[in-house]
Amino acid sequence: MTTLALPTVLAFVVSAAAAWFLARTKVSFLPEDTPNARSLHTVPTPRTGGLAILLGLGAAAAAWGELPRGSALWVLLATLIVAGTSFADDRRGLPPALRLALQAVAAAAVVWGAGLTVPEVWLPALGPVGTGRAAGVLSFLGLLWMANLYNFMDGMDGFAGGMTAVGGTFLGVALLHHGSPGAARLSFALAGAAAGFLTQNWPPARLFLGDVGAVTIGFLVGVLTLTGASRARLDAAALDPGAPLLVFAPFVLDATFTLVRRASRGERVWEAHRGHFYQRLVLAGWGHRRTLLLELALMLLGGAAGLAWAGASAAQRTAILVAVAVLVAVLHAVARNAARARPPGESRP
Repeated sequence: MTTLALPTVLAFVVSAAAAWFLARTKVSFLPEDTPNARSLHTVPTPRTGGLAILLGLGAAAAAWGELPRGSALWVLLATLIVAGTSFADDRRGLPPALRLALQAVAAAAVVWGAGLTVPEVWLPALGPVGTGRAAGVLSFLGLLWMANLYNFMDGMDGFAGGMTAVGGTFLGVALLHHGSPGAARLSFALAGAAAGFLTQNWPPARLFLGDVGAVTIGFLVGVLTLTGASRARLDAAALDPGAPLLVFAPFVLDATFTLVRRASRGERVWEAHRGHFYQRLVLAGWGHRRTLLLELALMLLGGAAGLAWAGASAAQRTAILVAVAVLVAVLHAVARNAARARPPGESRP
């Protein structure tokens, strides 16, 4: 347990210290997030919190005392590409095509360089279904989506940091029990670093993640998902990808459903907006803290569902999916009713 606890604590301490410094440092080299018509914040805020998380992960890696080799080296190089690209985008802005192309290079390094793919998925009424020759392409696209959906969802104080701290902890437990101790170690360290960042991101936030944090974290969550699905001990089954998807369901479902809804309306899905579930609640008058507390409760439910899914029977998995569908329907009804109850002319909480 020391090999898990010490690096995780170190990641928290280093990230918290770096976040404290970055929240109070005014340097032209470091980017700020200036409020616009689609923002939920009202004052310019540094968006360098991702650097604090990366420093926390670096400290944890140093505590592990191991040089990356094989697939771990591919993952490290891919993560550096994603982090470097995202930081450049935070500072100066990159053309979307270039940004996506560099993310694709990183994803390809993980899938075809490190050999991390999802060999099978569980589907209702069908059970385990092999992905066959499509495994690489599906894993590649899933990794790109996870990186970008995390960025889409990073729009409220404490939200992405809370999801990473809670989700990283639950995912670490699942990975540990399904034959991926190295990935579990990284997941716990990521959770610790996110908790350190939260010391400056809890509402009202003094520091934002920025793309360097949100995109990189989403990418790492995708990598951990692929690792759990690809690797297992002889005495432990591989982790079904449904488990991490449930753990991060507050992000996965909201981002996916919102994208589909906006696309069906003919909206430009690549543009910033305020149509996510959490944004609708904040704008309806719930405020950041109340909305965040609801989302944290959903994160805990998602984490518990993910752990249950990993060892559940077919009937139990079907019941979990039905429960999730009902909960999603209820939550969107809550957001719709809250918006209708908002006083006339009130556009911001």
